[in-house]
Amino acid sequence: MTNHIRASCMLVTCAVSLTFPFCTTPNTCALSAEDQATIRSIASQYAASWEQDDTTGVLALFAEDAMIFPSGLEPLHGKEALAAFWWPGDGSVTVVHAYHIEVEEVDGCVDHAYSLERGVLDFSYTHGELDMRKTSRSQAVTTYHRQEDGQWKITRRIWTDLR
Repeated sequence: MTNHIRASCMLVTCAVSLTFPFCTTPNTCALSAEDQATIRSIASQYAASWEQDDTTGVLALFAEDAMIFPSGLEPLHGKEALAAFWWPGDGSVTVVHAYHIEVEEVDGCVDHAYSLERGVLDFSYTHGELDMRKTSRSQAVTTYHRQEDGQWKITRRIWTDLR
């Protein structure tokens, strides 16, 4: 097992164990097939919203107190911080040409869930004289919480860029 894979496995294990400490007995709680399909659908909506340049659509998938842990950066907390990170209002322009997320696993307990994902993001970024296009591969852990109104929302999203 390479160091990168080992590190990714450790990240996933830590994230899942911190998120679901109450799920210690096997088969005491489980997501329904419908809930699993909903989680997979949210991952698809997330990618599609980015491809459609739909700021509102992206942010609507997150809980108000959501956190993201961008690869190599400090965590960001709350939808306002997420919006400022992804759409900084500094004249930069990011265009997502394609975004594919493969959900490898979905599991959880009643009102909490997680997904393990692999992604491929093709985007361009322009700011002043800087003009670049890049395709990046990533691995992510996303956690979800069922809100009081019954909707699932993203509560945490952790990703690392793969080389």
